[in-house]
Amino acid sequence: MLINPLSRPLDLVGDKDVNYVQDESHEILETADRIFVPVHGPFYGKSLEVIDKVTMKKLVVGEDYKVLHILKEITKLSTKEVFAVIYITKKEVSKVSISYRVPGGKYTDLSDLYRELIKNYASYRKPVYWSEILGLPKLFSAVPHKHSIMDLVEIGELTTALDLVINAIYSNDFENWLKIYEYLDEKLKALKTYKSEIFTNIELRANALLTKASPFLKEFWFFNDTINPNADYNYGVWERRGDYLLYGQMHNEAAPLSTFNVPAVSGLQARQVALWQYMKHTTILTYKLAVNKTAVLEGGSVTFTLTTTGGVGGEVYKYVLSGVMYETGEVILNSSGVATLVVNVPTDINTNGLRKLTMTLVDHPYVSKEIDVIDVVTGPQYRIGFYSDQTGMNSIDTVNEGGTGYVVIKGEGVADGTVVNLIYNGDVTSDSLTIPLPATVTMYDNIAAIQISPRLDKISDGNKYMRVGMSLDNVVVPSAATMVYVRDTSKTPTAITYWASSPTSNVPVISMQEGSIAYLVIETTNIPAGTLAQTYWYGAISQDDFTTNLGVNYPISETGRTVIPLSIKADNLTEGVEICGVTIDIGTDFHMDASIYIEDVSRNDNIDVRFSTNSIGTNSLTTIKEGSSIYLVVKTEDIPDEGKLKLVWSGTTNANDFTTELPTFIDIKNNYGYLNLIIKADNSTEGDETLSVAVYDQAHTTLLATQSLTIVDSSTPPTYQVLFSGTEGKVTPINEATESDLIYGVIKTTQIPDNTVMFIETLIGDKLATYANGDVLIDVAKTAVIDAGYAYFPIHLRMDERKDGDKLITIRLRADSPDAEILTTNQLMVKDTSVIPTYNLQWSSTYDKVTAISAALAGQTIYAHVKTTSIAPGTALYLEYGQAGIGGTNLPTDFLQSHSSDILPRIVRIDGEGLAIVPIKISKTLVGNVALNLRLSLSRVASNATHVITSVIPVTQPTYVPSFASNPSGTTTITSVNEGQTIYAVLRTTNVPNNTVFDVHVRIGNEIALATNKDVSVDVATKLTVVNNIGTIPIVTVNDGIGEGTEQIDFHILYDHMSKDEEIIYFATQTINLLES
Repeated sequence: MLINPLSRPLDLVGDKDVNYVQDESHEILETADRIFVPVHGPFYGKSLEVIDKVTMKKLVVGEDYKVLHILKEITKLSTKEVFAVIYITKKEVSKVSISYRVPGGKYTDLSDLYRELIKNYASYRKPVYWSEILGLPKLFSAVPHKHSIMDLVEIGELTTALDLVINAIYSNDFENWLKIYEYLDEKLKALKTYKSEIFTNIELRANALLTKASPFLKEFWFFNDTINPNADYNYGVWERRGDYLLYGQMHNEAAPLSTFNVPAVSGLQARQVALWQYMKHTTILTYKLAVNKTAVLEGGSVTFTLTTTGGVGGEVYKYVLSGVMYETGEVILNSSGVATLVVNVPTDINTNGLRKLTMTLVDHPYVSKEIDVIDVVTGPQYRIGFYSDQTGMNSIDTVNEGGTGYVVIKGEGVADGTVVNLIYNGDVTSDSLTIPLPATVTMYDNIAAIQISPRLDKISDGNKYMRVGMSLDNVVVPSAATMVYVRDTSKTPTAITYWASSPTSNVPVISMQEGSIAYLVIETTNIPAGTLAQTYWYGAISQDDFTTNLGVNYPISETGRTVIPLSIKADNLTEGVEICGVTIDIGTDFHMDASIYIEDVSRNDNIDVRFSTNSIGTNSLTTIKEGSSIYLVVKTEDIPDEGKLKLVWSGTTNANDFTTELPTFIDIKNNYGYLNLIIKADNSTEGDETLSVAVYDQAHTTLLATQSLTIVDSSTPPTYQVLFSGTEGKVTPINEATESDLIYGVIKTTQIPDNTVMFIETLIGDKLATYANGDVLIDVAKTAVIDAGYAYFPIHLRMDERKDGDKLITIRLRADSPDAEILTTNQLMVKDTSVIPTYNLQWSSTYDKVTAISAALAGQTIYAHVKTTSIAPGTALYLEYGQAGIGGTNLPTDFLQSHSSDILPRIVRIDGEGLAIVPIKISKTLVGNVALNLRLSLSRVASNATHVITSVIPVTQPTYVPSFASNPSGTTTITSVNEGQTIYAVLRTTNVPNNTVFDVHVRIGNEIALATNKDVSVDVATKLTVVNNIGTIPIVTVNDGIGEGTEQIDFHILYDHMSKDEEIIYFATQTINLLES
């Protein structure tokens, strides 16, 4: 399957994830392969990373490889260097993996697409019909073909380009350019083998396009610009498609048809030609799509009409619908060459705004028609998206493996407890997540969240995606959805181990001598730093053979190269060769083994070295506690008086563990010497430590003896305390708190290192301190980080408007995890200070202040001023409309104006002064004699189950009387008019505000009164303004001299709201006869 590389968008910054190419492999089999172009084309130089796939080491630019051929245009646009070629200069490299970012857009390389097309031609046998090709341009660029020398122009541009190449060769980059062109030359030579077969296949497929065409296309021909085949050839119908300039060498012609100014030295000539298309039909087919409306509501219907000229009844045309819906099908022409399609527009639960519906003919994609689709918003509203937080504040589209994101469904007017069904598609499954995907989610406070936490699976299996859809019905097709992309940040781990003679060497050794240091090396890739490598030692060795401890667990280093030094003791014992072996386990993924031979080179110099509690050395210590005083005692034979022995200290201790600096020499007198060492009691929890000393001769050339001591950690254990404070960042003790207070929880510790994470559980009463449970404004933190022995976290107490009594805040402290043992706890009393809120509603004719009214007029906008006390700013009030004396929430369809631009508000929020204002526009076209009374109810919950306040205002019933008059003031009523006279359409009203504008239609003989219809000299207005309960518009009739008899002039007043099916509805009409002059 072909994948269009142009799907990568243009990125001039270099930070789009979709433009990042990772782990692209290139194998170097011969010299020419050292210079190559990345598969996805030009790349940002700074983003390139090249890895040697044999050694898994990163190559260094300038030393191991070079980037060549900078692209000036995109470099100038992006202000970042963009290159096209990579040259591997390190000869030992045979296989590389590259990762890079591409600018995308038109700068994407298409060479792979061409190569795959040519490869697929060999097995391609299906005829290609002209009608199957979508997106055909009106003009076609020339394909490779033979032409005369006279047909070539602009040869100067070619020579200019060659001059630029020559200049580049002679520039400072000569060596690299030469290698590039040597590489290109080798590749071109290899392609010559396939040249004949490739061009034969291309020619065959091109001929197939011309000869196996649809019934409407036979052939294209080039003719001299002076020839018209319709007149000069008595054969079928031809259509001219465009003019072209052909250039090249002449072929089978002695001279050009017309010449142009082409340099004589070029040997080229040119001529002007026209491209003509031979048509099968005697008439040229045309197609036109029309639609019966300019806009349609969701849930409504629309009719598309296909009209053809030259079409034959019974012909089938395929179509596709796109935009708000996707559908494919066929329409069939009737005997008149016309076909119709009625489309029912679907509805959804989303607020989408204005969208499009488009019908397109599959075989003629340039034949298309679109219509606006108006969003119909009814009932609760839902939105779904992907966010970094469960409150839906920060929108994202990608999450890393090992990370966390949230699919959040937000609503308006959604009842608590509403269950939403979830539908999942894509290659992300529950098995690849740490938390299974739920089948449903329940909405509370107009929000619900689903946690998406991809596993860090340690497998390089590429990026993945998941489409999460929602539905209120148990169906498989979602009504709304969002995309979640999971970035593959895992990589397959590797690990090897060996012994080395130095910490930087990567050459394995099989033996080391006593008195030397052997280095156990563990090399890893894609294993997190800090992962423990567990060791199991074996062989004819013990701890006594080493001056460093044989550890059990070693953390993997951040560099991936972990080096464990082992100092082999020269024990002055003749033991022969010993083997030291180790088995290393890293998790369950790796089980490795390494061994080394220890060569016995020790000799006995009759020296005794020990740690003791006294200077004489009457006892020998192997362990000692922190805070102790100890002695290093050395007894020798044959050491001259006043001699010195060299001391080399090692182990896990450091200078901070002692009160004085460790000496580097010890004085020997009468074959005896000692040193006093005092170990600090540092109160640091650091575990047991080792102190080792190696004793050398004074020249530091011969190791005489070694000794080790374990220092037992006797530090003070940590302490924990939970406090309550009224101040952030310090302890200001408080004895109690009240609702709406901001207080702080404090964790006080001793002997706990900085950056230690502690786990917190906070309860108010018997419930967790979360926003959902109603006692806090923000969820209380579940963790805190120790800094200098303290950690602080805020507790925002909430005025919950309930008289539910005083409650205790309880804080429980844990270490290591939320389920660990409780270390300590504390409680604080919260006093119930909530006040029951109040509500007051006043009707007003103005927005900025209360201008009290007792009744509303048709066409008037009125305002409900809601004043509250003891309610927090931002609190939502949900609105319900009705008619007084009638149950339920429905109003007469003509009561309130309900255009899409005037949707009645369903929710308002209280401002900082406790005020909310609700604008309500009364329809100006009320009809009927029933008294209307508007009821407005407010609720604190979206379900409107209980109302906090309800108010009713009467609406004064208007009247509307349309008529015709002979004068502008409308006082002279008439019942007929002669052609050529000017008359006036009049609307008289009662109880309608001044400057109210009505939509009107004036029709003559069933057609709108427009000048183009020749019954009036100017278009009749479609808007009428009422002032002092009267409004008029002029109608200037025309004496057209056509004997058409008496016609009828209709004056219609339109409803000011739209019905669902969009049919025009008149609520008042008057008619007058138009007499023929």
